Amino acid sequence: MKYLLKATGVLFILWFPGSILKAQIFENSILRKYDNFQKIRWLEDQYSVDIFYDSAALAKALFNDLPLGAGTIEDAFEALLNDNELTFRKLQETSYVLMPVEAVRNITEKMDTLTGYQDGSIMVGNIASYKKNKAAAVSGVVLDGKSGQPLPGAMVAIRSLELGAVSDGGGEFKLSLKPGNYVTQISCVGYEEFTTTLKVLSSGSVIIELFEKSIRIEEVNVYAKRADRNITSDKMSLVEIDKKSIKQLPLVTGEKDLIRSFSMLPGIKSTGEFGTGISVRGGGNDQNLFLLEETQLYNTSHVFGLISAISPDIVSNVSLYKGFIPPEFGERASSVVDIQARRGNEKKYAASGGIGVFSSRLAVEGPIVKDKVSFLVAGRSSYSDWLLNYMPDVQLANSDAKFYDLYAGVHAKLNNKNRLYGMFYTSYDFFNYNKLLHYSNANTSGELKWNYARSSSVDYSLALAFSNNGIGKDDLEYAAMSYHLQNAVNSVSLRGDVAYSLNRHHAIKAGVQAIRYTLRQGEQEPWDSLSAARTIELETNKGLETALYLNDNVTLNSHFSLNLGLRYSMFFNLGPYTVYNYRSAPYSDATLFSASYYKNNELIKMYHGPEPRFSFRYQMNNSSSAKVSYSRNIQYLSLVSASAVQSPDDIWQLANTYIEPIISNAYAAGLYKNFKQNTFETSVEFYYRSLKNLTDYKNGARLTLDTWPDSLLNMPLANMPLETELINAIGRNYGVEIMLKKNLGSLEGWIAYTYSRSLKKTHSDYAEEIIRGNEFYPSSYDKPHDLNTMLTYHYNRRLRFTANFTYSTGRAVTLPEAIYFIDNTWNITYRPRNSERLPDYHRLDLSVSLDESLRIKKKWKGSWTFSVLNVYGRKNAYSVFFKSEVPTEENNYRSFGLYKLYIIGRPLPTLTYNFIF
Repeated sequence: MKYLLKATGVLFILWFPGSILKAQIFENSILRKYDNFQKIRWLEDQYSVDIFYDSAALAKALFNDLPLGAGTIEDAFEALLNDNELTFRKLQETSYVLMPVEAVRNITEKMDTLTGYQDGSIMVGNIASYKKNKAAAVSGVVLDGKSGQPLPGAMVAIRSLELGAVSDGGGEFKLSLKPGNYVTQISCVGYEEFTTTLKVLSSGSVIIELFEKSIRIEEVNVYAKRADRNITSDKMSLVEIDKKSIKQLPLVTGEKDLIRSFSMLPGIKSTGEFGTGISVRGGGNDQNLFLLEETQLYNTSHVFGLISAISPDIVSNVSLYKGFIPPEFGERASSVVDIQARRGNEKKYAASGGIGVFSSRLAVEGPIVKDKVSFLVAGRSSYSDWLLNYMPDVQLANSDAKFYDLYAGVHAKLNNKNRLYGMFYTSYDFFNYNKLLHYSNANTSGELKWNYARSSSVDYSLALAFSNNGIGKDDLEYAAMSYHLQNAVNSVSLRGDVAYSLNRHHAIKAGVQAIRYTLRQGEQEPWDSLSAARTIELETNKGLETALYLNDNVTLNSHFSLNLGLRYSMFFNLGPYTVYNYRSAPYSDATLFSASYYKNNELIKMYHGPEPRFSFRYQMNNSSSAKVSYSRNIQYLSLVSASAVQSPDDIWQLANTYIEPIISNAYAAGLYKNFKQNTFETSVEFYYRSLKNLTDYKNGARLTLDTWPDSLLNMPLANMPLETELINAIGRNYGVEIMLKKNLGSLEGWIAYTYSRSLKKTHSDYAEEIIRGNEFYPSSYDKPHDLNTMLTYHYNRRLRFTANFTYSTGRAVTLPEAIYFIDNTWNITYRPRNSERLPDYHRLDLSVSLDESLRIKKKWKGSWTFSVLNVYGRKNAYSVFFKSEVPTEENNYRSFGLYKLYIIGRPLPTLTYNFIF
């Protein structure tokens, strides 16, 4: 009703434009002798408000004495106008109008007759600015009415203008409208559609709340508005998962796994049996930037990839950019995974969690100050040792593992323009392999972010974040040489952004970023006093990466849109550090002749360069479009590894005098077509990526801690510099991705096929740096064929069945060719680099889920999921290795045999109970 009365005041003011006056200042110390105009002015000064009125009606009104002890302006009006023919209505926070009671009644009836509008209209802007501008910038946020959480992907549509907007990751949207009244529909998957009237007076902002549906019904009308985003969006090669889509993700080990689920999509491949490290369009693990809000995640998995390190309970939405990468993102060459965390429930306390076969989780959220400050705390912990006991490998069965992760976030609305967000995240993994090798991995990160909405068209944000990843290893295989090894990477970043919407066809975003890296590349010490292992400590490696970026998003017309971006990055490799000098290439102890010592923060080497990006969309009709894109990315931090699967022996390395930054140029083109009102979604994307300054290792390279001769340069013992073990290579990745997806109906899911190649090539003139004759050879991420199918059948509103099938070509590996014993030493010769492949990989997983109750008022809701991994017991090779044997007739009197290691070689059932209250 209050919105209708506000609208009444607006119409009244428009009806009498010549009669609106502001109270004049009168200096009179005797308040009871004030006339009506002086009393209104006194109220304006006392309560810092603006009061509008008709001067004729005010002059003849009979006012009571000024209420000196009134608490609020509303109380003052009630006392002043008691039993009077005038009444008051609130227009804005500090604006009120006085109107004759009879006029209010007449105008209200007339407005209802002419417009037919019902209660629930929403006023936007300020009456004082009505019709001063031809266009009004309307911004807003769509929230979950129950929890106060922002709803990304909500459609805000004005049918009469054929105009709409989709809310972003923070639930925010923007429209450019002329002042007037607009019937507006707001919808989001899984929520009741809401229709209201926006009464636009001037530029301003609104808050819209949607409420969940009580039952599962046909969603075609709502879902179709989101399904066609693959057609209408100017971004391509983008994978988005919002809060509602998380519920439909395929189950892995009985739990929703966001990062693992990406490997079921075209162009994205897992690097191992359960490795949550992913290869995007042929790129390495380290070429993917994982962000939790603005903090970097250097380790994204638990127990070497069994599940991802991010609990689904804390996630609002996830975006994976694998082609066109917006210029606000940099630092990596292949992809960006942007994970946005949920904000806590601002209205009431709530909890959710799950109990599984090897881990459990719990999330608690609620208001600290209702509707203003909220919190969310979520954690997981494991009890997975029993699972390893059932592994077919004897050494794995004699191992144990544990992990935990914890997230805490606070979100505060300081006022209509300012918001603060703070979060802390930590995780820990420990793995004891066969009682001889101990691995630990610890993540710690945090962030403080401030957002300032200066107006409906201008937003500012400033974020300070840190992230630390530490790895430890205890090698107890040989007691006489047992040792403890640790390394760590730490980063601190500061980022500022500004977004400016000129109108609904033109939006600009710009920003600046600085990241400080500190790398402890290795510290080794004896395990105990009985060990003869040496103490080795590598120098700390430091660097500073800075960047400026600008992005311009332009909608030319209903058919064409363009996204232009430029990022300019600079990197400074800093001391203290020792740089070794060589007489000539190839770099080795034989060509080393001196060393240069750099002081703390002294510049060692600088790299910089532009990173232009663009994407272009041509929409042929409502159901089909074509897109092209280009992205140039420069990566200054990379992971040095001798395998495709991330391991504790890997080390992070900054660009320096000898290791140049990776430069990627990515091109893509795609065709997109939807059928039957977006029920079916199809796409075909072609891509090509060229890469420079990739690293590969020399034949016989040792990437673990080692020592130089004592007399070398008369220097203390130090590790062999990496430049003596690595060689420079170029890369060429290309492929085609085909996807068919069904969005609606009892049967949902997709079929995705990718044909791709990931190739490397050396270009050296020195024999020891030439791999396979300087011709292109498969990288460790080369899997030409990849097929993934995910189908979900909804038997009824709660019961659903899911089947996941995946097939891929075995990854390329290098195998030994011969072994011989000379001078009391085993010597091994290898076949050409990555000339062999592991057996093809394929696996079927099945699950059945009974979802929570559909009753809205039920406080405790539970759901069950039973799944079977590797249904037909496929023994997929994780790796292959040679092992010594006792020569017998059965093994043809051989001394060594070739074996394959697999993680799960039999069906593995899991049972998970999830709950919400």
